[in-house]
Amino acid sequence: MLTLDSVHQRRRAARWTLAALLSIVACGEKPPAPVPSIVENPSAEGSAQPSLALGRDGRVWLSWLERQGDTSVAMRVAARANGQWSAVHQVVRQRDLLVNWADIPRTAEMASGALVAGWLRGSSVKAGYDLMLSMSTDAGATWSAAQPAHHDGIAAEHGFVSFFPQGDGLGMIWLDGRNYALADSSKHETQLMYATLDAHGTQAREFAIDERICDCCQTAAVTAANGTAIVAYRDRSEGEVRDIHVKRIAGNVVGSGVPVHKDNWVIKGCPVNGPSIAAQGATVALAWFTAPNDTPHVRLAFSQDTGKTFGAPVEVHDRRPEGRVSVGLTPNGDALVGWIETLGDTSVLRLRRVSAQGVKGPATDLASLSGGKRASGFARIVVTGDTAMIAWADPLSHRVKTAAIPVGGAK
Repeated sequence: MLTLDSVHQRRRAARWTLAALLSIVACGEKPPAPVPSIVENPSAEGSAQPSLALGRDGRVWLSWLERQGDTSVAMRVAARANGQWSAVHQVVRQRDLLVNWADIPRTAEMASGALVAGWLRGSSVKAGYDLMLSMSTDAGATWSAAQPAHHDGIAAEHGFVSFFPQGDGLGMIWLDGRNYALADSSKHETQLMYATLDAHGTQAREFAIDERICDCCQTAAVTAANGTAIVAYRDRSEGEVRDIHVKRIAGNVVGSGVPVHKDNWVIKGCPVNGPSIAAQGATVALAWFTAPNDTPHVRLAFSQDTGKTFGAPVEVHDRRPEGRVSVGLTPNGDALVGWIETLGDTSVLRLRRVSAQGVKGPATDLASLSGGKRASGFARIVVTGDTAMIAWADPLSHRVKTAAIPVGGAK
């Protein structure tokens, strides 16, 4: 018998069913767990400090450092395309090539296919080192004479470079400590410097776009829709708040810096833990580490307007994270995040996929990093087509490792 109470019960059930459906639509489906498979690469024993860069036609450049038997260090590169690695090419080999577990050499490919590399050259002056640049127009086979990215002529720290496409050339940012070396300067602060390279490798003179930032956290930069560049870095306020800030560069105009999120992490020292950023059209994903009130977090935020605004952050981690994040954007707009997390007495490199709606998929443990936290360095992720590539340093085998992760096709 259909009673008035049963009618009300059915209506309530229908409303709850509709609410559940709307919730599913609003939140989206849970992304799948990353399923990585190890990809052999041409690095040798003694390799570390890997980095990845996306080139034309979806090829991926892997760069790394390799210690040599004569105490010199070589920077080497190889490209992967269509499931195959190119020949290994040497960018530079020197005894004064500086190896820093956190400040990793980088490469970038211009629209013409020319390749630019940046690495560190040591100095006889304590705490001073130079950021050096070289260019190859034959896919890494030969390289131009090295030139410093900076023109201050001061023995100070210059490093943590990030490259990003800008027109036919490249933009680049780096941390610059020249103010520390000026005898008449009271501003013992690190600056964020910006410069450009044209298609021929000619550099425009650098200038500071932020005059007080964290001293030794990695920078990150990416180019989104309409050629808009977004650079990310750890800022440093007068009150020692060290939150992640972004600046947009559009039409050679550098915007004002704004925090991605007001974490309010007050720390009187550099955590050596910078952000990572990826873009796909107008969508930008930014991952970072923070630890306000001594509580560590790995966070992720999305922007749908080329970095003008960012949504509320997603807590990516599960246990106690150490940070060292990397992020890539999949073809359907999910973010693939890598970070290091403490698991018992060891550290683990973890991966997780997060939808643009903030829905977290299951995490995958990619590698144990026993054998020294610094030796594991920083992992790097890039997405090419329907595959993500990740590179990291394995402290046990003393080699660079790489893996491929299927991430699906376009939307």
